Amino acid sequence: ANSLVWFRLTLMAIWMVRAIVAIAPPNVPRIDTASLDLATLGFALAVSLGVSLLFGLAPAAHAVRDRDHAVMGEGGQRTSVGRAGARTRRSLVTVELALSVVLLVGAGLAIQSISRLRRVDTGFDRRNVLTASISLPGIRYDSKPTVLAFMYQLRDRLAAAPGIEAAGISSASPLGGGGFYLGRSMVADGREPSPANEVPVSWNVATPGYFAALKVPLLDGRDFRETDDSAGPPVMIVDETFAKRMFGGENPIGKRAMSSRDERVEREIVGVVRDVKYYGAADSSRALVWVPYAQNNAWHQGIVTVRARTNALDALPIVRRELLALD
Repeated sequence: ANSLVWFRLTLMAIWMVRAIVAIAPPNVPRIDTASLDLATLGFALAVSLGVSLLFGLAPAAHAVRDRDHAVMGEGGQRTSVGRAGARTRRSLVTVELALSVVLLVGAGLAIQSISRLRRVDTGFDRRNVLTASISLPGIRYDSKPTVLAFMYQLRDRLAAAPGIEAAGISSASPLGGGGFYLGRSMVADGREPSPANEVPVSWNVATPGYFAALKVPLLDGRDFRETDDSAGPPVMIVDETFAKRMFGGENPIGKRAMSSRDERVEREIVGVVRDVKYYGAADSSRALVWVPYAQNNAWHQGIVTVRARTNALDALPIVRRELLALD
């Protein structure tokens, strides 16, 4: 009976996966590769058989013991053993029902949590966006000028390519999408570096076009420019949370702050962007700062972010083509 149930459930699972693939939107990444995992299916079957044997042995053992006592003992003893077996069976049923309720409640809470996370405002528009990680070999790109030249040329070529609405390169992607996540502490100009005056931040580097590629709203000030390079004054863009924690209700545009423990370079705030979810949809608001790629150490790693005019996957061959054209 159990084998027949498993066979029916497996067929139902195969049918449901195919149905989901058929009705899924075409822009869901790798939806065509969705299938049942045989290793997982085998593990579940083994667990099911093990549980069936485990819970089947107890009643069988009681039945054998009751039969032996019924043959060897007297009526009073049979009644006592029979009642003990009934109590055991009732206990097992109670445990099974309790576990079922726990599983149902857990599943309901998980579905509710996922539904809420899908409605969370992430602070940017992820539709039609493709991200790709890139790492330049240090043996060839062995100096800051060569690294910066490659990154900015790639960004410019992508931004100008047909089918691309906007493009940028950053050190990390929001929602935990990969990259290099760096934590630092910053202090405003004129304040002593101390725990009371410092604001912990997540430090990012980005090229012009990054915020446009994600459609992160610019609330005040300006975006990065090509002139924000090593020859220009040090600048940075911050999010709402940083502005509130560092300056309260004051307008942060034009104010200065620096990383108080390592870089120690005073940077002018030229823009304020909307808060974005950094590590995940359930992440709390974080103080985020971005500095121009050209004003930071030459990081060989980066996250290419492009916004396609249509489907995000349409940008993939464009990114590969432009990479191949450069190297």
